[in-house]
Amino acid sequence: MKRLKFIILNICLIVSILCITACNRINTPSTSKILVGNYTLEYITDYLYGKNATIKSIYPDGSNPRDIKFTEKQIKDFAQNNLYIYLGQDAKERNLAIKLKEINKNILLIDAGLGIDADGYKAMILNPSNAIMMAKNIKQGLNGYINNNYLTKDLEEKYRSFDLKASEIDADIALTAKNATYKNLLTASNELNFLRKYGFNIINAENLENHQIREILKGNRIKYLYTLEYENEKEEISNIIKTTNLEKIEMRSPVTIKDDERNSQRTYFNIIEDNIQLLKKECFK
Repeated sequence: MKRLKFIILNICLIVSILCITACNRINTPSTSKILVGNYTLEYITDYLYGKNATIKSIYPDGSNPRDIKFTEKQIKDFAQNNLYIYLGQDAKERNLAIKLKEINKNILLIDAGLGIDADGYKAMILNPSNAIMMAKNIKQGLNGYINNNYLTKDLEEKYRSFDLKASEIDADIALTAKNATYKNLLTASNELNFLRKYGFNIINAENLENHQIREILKGNRIKYLYTLEYENEKEEISNIIKTTNLEKIEMRSPVTIKDDERNSQRTYFNIIEDNIQLLKKECFK
């Protein structure tokens, strides 16, 4: 009788251990292969969830997104992923989501741009506060697709860490504007209008006549013209650069990452920090 009770107790113990193990196992087959619409989303997703999935951007490193047109084969290959994370504000990423769903009805989707109001697609990913909202949308989306307490807790911890880092960089931009000797920034892109919220006075060269440009440049009050990577330079902007002493500064756009940046383990945050240093060239000249 004692032997029978011993056997029963052992069986119960084994069953209990198996149940506990099953409850704590990271069950992520539906989110193990993740496709994302740009490098910023790649970095955020990897920061939050990288140890549980392979994450790949639709754009090759170092490519110009304007030059990329996806073939039918590429789109079919994209559809083999479990999850696609994109920004719904961008037509290219949004349309790809529709095509992927048509090919693979089981592919999961997360629109990381939900609730974000920005002057443009690039303005969204240049703004650290928007990156925080993207991270929150991705975290909530992933939580909707997984059912694991350990993973949920880990996602929350990673999100808080990302939030803290992005908030520090956001504060650095605001502090740069607050302490700037010169707050006027001459730009060639509406996508940089988001800098107004930090206290910069943004002057868009596209909206100015030649005589207005000459007036602004009197007394060397403005030395630089800020452009944005991956944007076509309009004729008006080219003429301004040719006929003035302005120096052109190109701001990095984290839609993609360059090969050398990835090889040297530079990140989205490094790109934004580099952009802040470029702003300081005008602010503290």
